[in-house]
Amino acid sequence: MKIIATFTLLAAILLSPVLLSRGFIANAGDLHLHYYPLKHFTSEAIISGDLPLWNPYTFGGTPHLANPQAGVFYPGNLLFYFFGSFAGFKLWTLFHLVMLSSFLYALYKRFIDDEIAAAAGAAIVSLSSFVIYMITAGHSIRLAGFAWVAPVSALAVKTAVDKNRSPSAVSLCVMSLALTFQFLSGHPQGVFMSILVVGVIFAVAGAASRKGLIFVAALFAGLSAAQYLPSAEFGRLAETIAWRPLARAFSQSFGDFISLVAPWKWGNPLDGPLAISYSHFFERKNLFMGYSGLLLALSGAVLSVKAAFGRTAGVSGPAFVFAAWGLLGMVLAFGFNIPGFGFIFEHAPFVGYFRTPSRFYFLTLVSSGFFAAMAVSMFRSRGAGFAVAAIVCAELVFWNIRFIRPVELSWGASPASAVVGASERIFTTDEIPANLSMMTRLRNANGYDALILRDYYRMFYSYYRPPSRRPSTFLAASSAADIYKNDFPGWGLKYVLTTLNIPAARMLPQSSGRVFMYEKKTFSPAVFVPRRVETIELRNYPFFDPASANPLDKIVVQGESRGANKFSASVDIVSFGREKIKLAFENASEGTLALGETYYPGWLAWIDGKPSPVRRAGGIFRAIEIPSGSRKMIMVFMPVSLLFGVCISAISAAIVISFVFAAAVKLSAVSPPENLL
Repeated sequence: MKIIATFTLLAAILLSPVLLSRGFIANAGDLHLHYYPLKHFTSEAIISGDLPLWNPYTFGGTPHLANPQAGVFYPGNLLFYFFGSFAGFKLWTLFHLVMLSSFLYALYKRFIDDEIAAAAGAAIVSLSSFVIYMITAGHSIRLAGFAWVAPVSALAVKTAVDKNRSPSAVSLCVMSLALTFQFLSGHPQGVFMSILVVGVIFAVAGAASRKGLIFVAALFAGLSAAQYLPSAEFGRLAETIAWRPLARAFSQSFGDFISLVAPWKWGNPLDGPLAISYSHFFERKNLFMGYSGLLLALSGAVLSVKAAFGRTAGVSGPAFVFAAWGLLGMVLAFGFNIPGFGFIFEHAPFVGYFRTPSRFYFLTLVSSGFFAAMAVSMFRSRGAGFAVAAIVCAELVFWNIRFIRPVELSWGASPASAVVGASERIFTTDEIPANLSMMTRLRNANGYDALILRDYYRMFYSYYRPPSRRPSTFLAASSAADIYKNDFPGWGLKYVLTTLNIPAARMLPQSSGRVFMYEKKTFSPAVFVPRRVETIELRNYPFFDPASANPLDKIVVQGESRGANKFSASVDIVSFGREKIKLAFENASEGTLALGETYYPGWLAWIDGKPSPVRRAGGIFRAIEIPSGSRKMIMVFMPVSLLFGVCISAISAAIVISFVFAAAVKLSAVSPPENLL
């Protein structure tokens, strides 16, 4: 407990500029643009008693629970439910920073019988610039994914310690739970690191331990199925055209290592050439672990080499494992700077998700912390070891605390809220944070996320000639006029919000400050009846240019051809909710009804209680065949992938509970010693 209290004190001192103020915990960045709206949207839904399956407020509607960065199932979200999103992020950062330090301490302590040395090694990692600058760049969510690497590593090592004895079922279940929490945390790339760590252990473990690790993998797959299956479905349908150049940009280079000794080389989050916490800055160019930490890590590595050649008992084995982790992390961090990585990136399963190879440097950092702890343990005097540990902590806190600054950010009501209807859409250009529409409850055709539906992304760019470099996380127009012009997709898109002045455009009085609001001259409503319906085979959809048809005149639908649409009816929108749409209409003949909502597997419709298929229309939107008469329709989002995933996860959770219960019964059945009373 003393060690945890010490780590809590260090983290509180480091974060004190923000913890003791009313300001935000990051220098804007992705926390403001992305993670805060995600967590706020999730918390709002959970507190109201709903599971947030669908997000209608970005990209014309997109899966929310299936987005792994939303982390809907992660237990750490309780901080946001009880303390609110603002204070929740502060506590999230503090909690996971202490968690990372504590788990690293437990990992190092298993091999080094010296509390001070293990604590010093953990501090070198958790207080390093590579970790702390995530906070300043708004990526405190990623702390959770990194924090779980250490317990998974410790449990994997525990599993493989005795090659002749099978590991206990409880320890295997705990390891599976640790991997599951890591996957659910909101930044699943940390899971890839843990898999690499377990892979190294698997290579050197005995037969019994290998069987145990295989059981862990199977149980982890089952426990995480509720998140993995929806996320896999979303990932399969997402646009990945920009992932390769992104991974190339985030590949480590030898020149980046100058920051180990010259941390000021590339600037810092407050001033210098990279003052806006640009991702390359904290991903690639912040490897500083303190001069004392670097010296200790190098000394420990040299001592380990000597011990290996001298075959010192209890030293060479752990040193080999940590060295393997460090080298593996280093190689992967270089990414596209390693020959052949491009081919592997394109063709090997799951490697395409390594969109930021430089993050694997974290494994090298964990390895460095171990060797530094080994060097501290060599001090004969406990006082000397304590002094060295104090120097390490003081140096890193002194260097990094200057970059933790409170930032005043506010999310006021949008001027568009007064005029935009529940079923109408807006489009915000790049200068306006698109994801804030999740907080203002405005349906935005734009958004900011790593996962964008492929058909929606390509449909958007078919309407105008974009710049040569297309963004991968949002939709960019070459000019505001591209959005305002009449042939832009009008499926419910009625308003444009931008900081640019569009000549001869109709500016609304709701415009305020630097934000101008325009109403498009022509647009189709969110629910409408097209004059003509044509069909196209599903296999031809990737080649279909939706810009070739005005949706009011004609829509192209997957399914049976109908020709002229004789359907004529008055359609009333009863409710237009997040995951449920209710319509009422009366028509003289059957026909096709179009909805300007994103098509995605899992949307189901019932007309007067009878199921009716939802078809894809216009490349990415929805259409439904309507019979004649007075009808009521309800459309809800019920993804099959989630239902299957929940069932599998429930069965896996029952297995874990049964093993833990059996272990508890066995433990209680053990007779106490006679001299106990």
